[in-house]
Amino acid sequence: MGSTNNRVLFVCETKAQIINAVAIKLSFLRNDIVDVCLVRAVAIPEWYEHKLKDLAIFERVFSFEIGYNPKRSFISLVKKTIKYTRLVSIVDNLIGKKLRIYSNVFISGPGSICPAIYYLVRKRCPQIKLSIYEEGICEYLLFENSWNIKRKIYSKLVYGSYYIDDAAELYVYDPKMVLSPPKNIKIIQIPSIVNGSFLIEKINYIFDFKNKEIEEFYKCSFIYFDSCYSDSLLEQNQRNIVESLVKNLGEKLIVKLHPRSNPQKYYKIGVKLLETKQSVELILLNAIKNKKNVDSIVFISLLSSALFNIKLMLNVEPRMILLNNLLGSNNKDDAFSKFAELFVSRYTRNRIFQPKTINELNNILSLEFFSNKK
Repeated sequence: MGSTNNRVLFVCETKAQIINAVAIKLSFLRNDIVDVCLVRAVAIPEWYEHKLKDLAIFERVFSFEIGYNPKRSFISLVKKTIKYTRLVSIVDNLIGKKLRIYSNVFISGPGSICPAIYYLVRKRCPQIKLSIYEEGICEYLLFENSWNIKRKIYSKLVYGSYYIDDAAELYVYDPKMVLSPPKNIKIIQIPSIVNGSFLIEKINYIFDFKNKEIEEFYKCSFIYFDSCYSDSLLEQNQRNIVESLVKNLGEKLIVKLHPRSNPQKYYKIGVKLLETKQSVELILLNAIKNKKNVDSIVFISLLSSALFNIKLMLNVEPRMILLNNLLGSNNKDDAFSKFAELFVSRYTRNRIFQPKTINELNNILSLEFFSNKK
């Protein structure tokens, strides 16, 4: 490994992370030597690596592939737990020789791979500064003890510390939305990406974005953002909710599947799926650039980051229906619900709706604006 006083590492495993890594690099780290490590599990194909290299924004871009096991049986859970206790050594075997001496590492997301890479880099660079950057809503909930206490205990037992306690900085689009921020962490606002034409051009190149995606997207009237839950009861509740939406909206409803969801998830319900591999954030970013009106589509979700990102990343307020209260009483006091309540309170009134029952949802959909949509 070579040495440098100013070398930074970004770890990315989703499209949103890549977008935000590019935004942070161009806004805050123009004079730094920045490497990018791509985790190719579900959302990151190999050709993203080649596109990022072509841009020459980053000094080095490298990747590794790690399998994703969607099984939720007890045996698979035990295997997963054993694997996670060895995750640092597994990652070391995959990318250890590609790492350098870093002064700063950026990670994000709720998974275990990105923190494992941080723990690995810290073993080699004990004075490393850890920065966490926005991927979705999880970065806004990091400091809610009720949400992370189990992971904190687990990480201290396995890795000797908890990465969130180690963090020096948090980069997010809306610092006022961060729940219970500690005084010892610096919260930095990422500038809106909507007005950055140079940035948008680079992002479009990475994802091979074409404007025809906008036209197809704007044929939709109602888009439901699917969530992927490990809890079978939550998944069943979600299917019941989508079935209710289909009964009310019929063919006007389109579902945008979560990258980890089974494509056959809603097959028996008969709902149409949004046929695009592009993220909704990227489609809307280009729609806004092209002066498209975001009011022609209604966005619906339980607690999908994609729904919240429309407001947080793009700073626009299309009409939304937030359904988290339909998941049941067990979810009313958790960090996600606190975030949802804060989000709604900061949204323009009568542009976001948060029904508490299916009947209330049906009444909302019968309002003139919704019932008259094509």
